[in-house]
This record gives sequence, structure tokens and C-alpha cells, in this order.
Amino acid sequence: MSAPRARRAPAGLAAPGAAAPGPKGRRSPARTAALLLSGGAGYLYAARSRSRRRAAAARLERFPPGLNFTLENPAAPRARTIRYLALGDSTVQGDGASAPTATLPYRIAEQLSAEFRRVELHNIGVSGAMSREVARDQAPQIAPFAPDLVTLSVGANDIVHFKSPAQYFRNVNRILRAVDAAPGARAVVFTAPALDTAPLISPPLRALLGVQTRRYNAGLRRVVAGHRATLVDAYYAIRARLLRDRSFFARDGYHPSDAGYALTATAARPAVTAAIRDL
Repeated sequence: MSAPRARRAPAGLAAPGAAAPGPKGRRSPARTAALLLSGGAGYLYAARSRSRRRAAAARLERFPPGLNFTLENPAAPRARTIRYLALGDSTVQGDGASAPTATLPYRIAEQLSAEFRRVELHNIGVSGAMSREVARDQAPQIAPFAPDLVTLSVGANDIVHFKSPAQYFRNVNRILRAVDAAPGARAVVFTAPALDTAPLISPPLRALLGVQTRRYNAGLRRVVAGHRATLVDAYYAIRARLLRDRSFFARDGYHPSDAGYALTATAARPAVTAAIRDL
């Protein structure tokens, strides 16, 4: 028997089993989406690299990590000593501040000094740290220091490195468990800052970082609620002021200035007061 002849499909129709041709000169929606995502990711990474170069060129003051301060106020109403440990990233180490005494932890120590006659501050924040580095390198120092108060400001670097919120929440949980394990210690946790207000960052990247920051902060509230900790709103509470007044940013257009750190410390005051109320 001879092999059966293949039937020719009518003009304009595909043969059985063949893929239908797309319109001439047009890409499939899936391919178009992939190209847009690829191009968008490339743009965002390039924008982030440009921002990092510009920030480095600003040559901000960089203070060594591990600074210790003792503040004494004989007129304070409470005679006891309070031990304060500051954990986190550049917002703790103090990039953008003009002096160590203008950093966020020192300003919080000054608030404590109005209440306690002696405040011992140990600042171990490290510029560039993500939550995993704080959990790995800084959290183990909680128990040896035996603090009464721990502050945690971390998350900005996780966001700009596009880490998932789930990873961030796991790391913060780990840090706060270390606080819970320290007898008598309590924590004050800052939300991720308003990165979408920084003049250094391009508008498209600002929009993306704003979305991710809000996702981080919404979940962080649930994480903090499960621990001996109080949350500071470092996003919505000061965002409008950051948009109006660029003097809150250092000359790199990214980190806080002296005024920016003072603004954040003022936002933290109610949470700090609540945390130390029972000491």
C-alpha cells in the first residue's frame, strides 16, 4: 500500500497539530512581558548602581562601629543606670551625621538621660548591613551586654537589594528572640525608612522602593507584636516632611542629615518612653 497523502490545509488555516501563526511583526504577550521585565530590572539595577556611586562620591563622615558613650545627668529623676544597645545599619552607625553626638542612637540616649541619671550606650550598627548580618553578627552581642533597652533600625538595605519580605521577617524575628531571651530587656524597632523620598534615587526606582517598603512595614507590625518590643513609625510619621524639606537629607541625598536624625529621634520618643516605663 502506498503511504497516505497529507492533506493541505485551506488557505489561512493551520494544519492539525501546528501552532497558529501570530500576527505578522507582533510578539506574543508573554514574550513582551518578559522583555519589559528584563529591561525594567536592568534599568533598576543600573539606577541603583548610579545611586551608590553618587553616594560614595559625597564622602560622608564615617564613624567607626562599636562606639561607647556614657551620659550622666545628676538632676534626672531616676537614680538607676540604664544600659542601651543600638543595632542596625547606616542609620545606626550614623552615615550623614556631622558627629557621633548627632546620630540617632546618641539622640535617643539623650532622651533617656532626661529620665535616668546614667545612660550607657553601646552602638554596634554597621553601614550596609542587611537584616541577616544584624541577626548573625550583632544579635549575639545582646546577651553579653545585658541591655535594658535595644533599638533596631534595619531594612533599607534589604529593600534596595530586592530581598523578599519573608526573609526580612525571619531575620527580625531571630533578632527579637535574642532580645526576649535577655532578662529585662525590651526593644524599640524602627520601620523601614521612607526611601521613596530620597532625592538621590530616580523616580521609577523610588516608586518601586516605596511599594516594597510599605510591604515590609505592614508585615513588620505583625512580627513586632509577637515580642517584647515597640514599633516606631519611621515612614508615614515623617514622610510628608521629608518630601517638603530636603535639609533632612545629607549631601548624598540619601542618608539623613543631623536634622533628619533629630526628626527620627523625635518620632521615636513615644515608643522609647513606653518601652522604659516599667524599668
